[in-house]
Amino acid sequence: MTEKIDQFLDRRFYWVIAVVCVIYAVIEMIYVTGLPLVMDEFQGAYAVKRFSEGIPYRDFMPYKTVLGYYIQLPALMLPGGTWAKLMYVKTEMTAINTVAIFFACVFLARKFRRSAVVFAALLMVFTSTFLERSGALRVDMITAWFGLFSLLFTLERRMITAGLLVSLSFLTSQKGIYYALAAGSALFTYWLLCDRTKETFIHMVKYALAAIIPIAVYFGFFGLIGQSMGGVADRVILANKTIALESLYVEVKRYWFQTVERNPLFYGLTAMALGRLFSRREGGFVEWILWVYGAVFMGLCIWHRQPWPYFFVMVIPIGFVLIASLLHGEAKERGSLSIPFMAIILLVGVAFPLWLRMPVVLDRGNGSQKNTVNVADHVLGDNDPSLDGIRMMFNNPHPGGRFGWLDRGKLWSLRRTPVAESIELIEKSFPKIVIMNYRIRSFPRALYKHIKKTYWRLHGNVFIYSPTIKSGESRVKIRFDGTYRAINFKGGSRIVKIDGNEIKQGELLFLDAGEHAIDSTVKLRLRLEPEGWKDAADPLYKRQSAIFDMPYRY
Repeated sequence: MTEKIDQFLDRRFYWVIAVVCVIYAVIEMIYVTGLPLVMDEFQGAYAVKRFSEGIPYRDFMPYKTVLGYYIQLPALMLPGGTWAKLMYVKTEMTAINTVAIFFACVFLARKFRRSAVVFAALLMVFTSTFLERSGALRVDMITAWFGLFSLLFTLERRMITAGLLVSLSFLTSQKGIYYALAAGSALFTYWLLCDRTKETFIHMVKYALAAIIPIAVYFGFFGLIGQSMGGVADRVILANKTIALESLYVEVKRYWFQTVERNPLFYGLTAMALGRLFSRREGGFVEWILWVYGAVFMGLCIWHRQPWPYFFVMVIPIGFVLIASLLHGEAKERGSLSIPFMAIILLVGVAFPLWLRMPVVLDRGNGSQKNTVNVADHVLGDNDPSLDGIRMMFNNPHPGGRFGWLDRGKLWSLRRTPVAESIELIEKSFPKIVIMNYRIRSFPRALYKHIKKTYWRLHGNVFIYSPTIKSGESRVKIRFDGTYRAINFKGGSRIVKIDGNEIKQGELLFLDAGEHAIDSTVKLRLRLEPEGWKDAADPLYKRQSAIFDMPYRY
């Protein structure tokens, strides 16, 4: 029976892998279109969008190395609204992943039994962390694919190609250095302890040169057109050293336990694979490279200071290769994989993560986020600023300084900043809307009170410009042209005149930006009422909600 299964998988290998890829793509698209976006995905879209407006290191300083952003840029530039553009990039990521999975299996089948590759692919694809995070609007997955294919070409001793690919991994994200360090350690260890020949040394040098030269060209090119080579190097290497080397978020180490608890077989087999490779390291080049590479890479990942759930999409593809080597060894020793072993993989490695996680994932929804973005899209003009601390409306301007991206460090800094200074910074660009979320609610009390005084809820989490007018005021400054609704009358005889015209509660009036005469015996609000905004609003989400509800701990 086992031999028949092995023969079937060998004969129908390409079809089986294609089916696995299609199943992945279908599930991933369900997740992509249904799961709420994580905060970093909006920031990621903003980072990509900047590449349509200027040249990195000359016109702006990118957060990461730039290759991944350029790969995602065409999808973001497709016509459509803000939410549609987000979905375009996530769909592109799903397509890239699907193609990469297929060709990774094809390449790996050159070294290992096809049945081993099939079952290893199943374990990778159905790892819950991979399914839930691989379609994210981030560059980590692209970084991982370049790193993985670099390893596969290293196993085939195609060192120039392997070196070029690992440099592309680094030029997608600085985290690609982990793949380079793992490969460099493996090649050096193999040369030092196993095969100190001229040919092996030349292989190592080829790999190093092929990895270093593109990175040097990157620094040189952007140094010439940008600030300087030193400026580029500082941005790539030194600017994020606090994030890379310090434990800003100590609690994130828990996510190692989260991913292992949800996918025990995958990580258990990865550890077993490393042990087996160590015990078989005298078997040859592939075994030496894999055990040193795997040990160094996993060690670096465990050391990594910010292992958020999306980080593990970089770990899982390397685990896939290690597990394939383990299954290959087992099949080679026994003639084929045993029925109990295959059953365990299918039940514990595939069915269990799906049974455990899919109902949880499908119970979540991004309707509130989508509604928020669509309403904001309708309300905002091309150059109208918005404030949310997350850059949800990545196509629009945001208040300068720290208010564009309010992570934990910037929120701490904000609490130490004089409120008057913060208000002045916000009002330099004066947002038309505020999208209410946990970061806005984390403002210092006086600043949050100012926000509530200036903005009133329009729909859901969208708060729109709505200045408060106190009783007895004689002049009011209006920031935006448009139709306003007089609301929230409080106290007095409720007589209100604006520019000599008497208005009643709920009445609409058009006001130009600028100062207007007012005669009021009551306190009231003037809420900006953009034309047709209700057409973009979904009544299911008219109430304010937590649009970022446990993004990593659900």
